[in-house]
Amino acid sequence: MGQSGITWIAHERYSSEADIDLICFPYAGGSASYFAPLKSKIDKRINVCPVLYPGREKNMKAKGFDTIEEMADTFVKERPDLFKKKFALMGHCTGSLIAYETALRAKQLYGVDPVYFIASSSPSPSSEQFFSKVECDDESMTQQLLNSKMIDESFAANDMFGSYFLPLIRKDLTMHMKYEVKEPFSKMNTPVFVMYGDEDFLFNDRKAIDGWSGHTTGKVDSRVFHGGHFYLDKNRKEAGELISELLLTEADK
Repeated sequence: MGQSGITWIAHERYSSEADIDLICFPYAGGSASYFAPLKSKIDKRINVCPVLYPGREKNMKAKGFDTIEEMADTFVKERPDLFKKKFALMGHCTGSLIAYETALRAKQLYGVDPVYFIASSSPSPSSEQFFSKVECDDESMTQQLLNSKMIDESFAANDMFGSYFLPLIRKDLTMHMKYEVKEPFSKMNTPVFVMYGDEDFLFNDRKAIDGWSGHTTGKVDSRVFHGGHFYLDKNRKEAGELISELLLTEADK
């Protein structure tokens, strides 16, 4: 725990003997627990380090951030240990925006680059699909989440959705909607791999993927899985094998 009072990593699998740290950033409204089921599908030579945002689990009382840049800056400063060995970054949906800013800040502070950047269900930071404005009153936000298939009717009707998840999503999205990258874009020095579902509304054209080339000097590749925005839920084995192959190939260089 750093000066911010935030426990940054939770549900991790960590060994000092592992070759590489995989730092995972969840989506708006999500938690580190989202990546917990993926641990058993990823090679044990890779540490799995899910990031826990303020306002949830152990961080229920931790103060949130006004901007993505502020969150990334605080995280990188408070967890320098995660950038001492080879590391990779993975972000799901809006988590990729925080991961992208983390990569830029780690380069500035420590002079290090991730060996891989994995964008899961994530268009590029400059994609217009990432910046459609969301109305933040309860009814409008719920309807937009339903329309985009981010949630289903049964989840929306659950009491926990209105009392816990909706305020959390609102706070996260308010921060994300402030985020804007302007040309010329700051570029990472790392390959990017985009993983997404064939039924995901965010990926209705190639721009969502190709746009990543404007944010890195490395190559951009992709793989499509069957499913929607949360394709990982039904494709953990295949995704884990792919992540392991990508990261260990780079770690061995």
